[in-house]
Amino acid sequence: MTSAAGDTPGRTPVTTRPTDGSCSHWIGARRRYCWAREGVRPYIPGHRCPAHTPAALRGLPEPPDNPSPLLNKESA
Repeated sequence: MTSAAGDTPGRTPVTTRPTDGSCSHWIGARRRYCWAREGVRPYIPGHRCPAHTPAALRGLPEPPDNPSPLLNKESA
């Protein structure tokens, strides 16, 4: 049985932004959210998997976990 929108009852529609901690990157060509759960981290625009982090989308390497030398106790 499907609803008027064509979605299966009891299942989250693919156009609903994820709020369960999965990747909330919008894949425009597929008209859906990513929904990946592996390696997801919180960012300002929402939770992102490694493929959809702000740096990954720009083709840049990820910044180090502790970029500040003042906070890095090993450099002292």
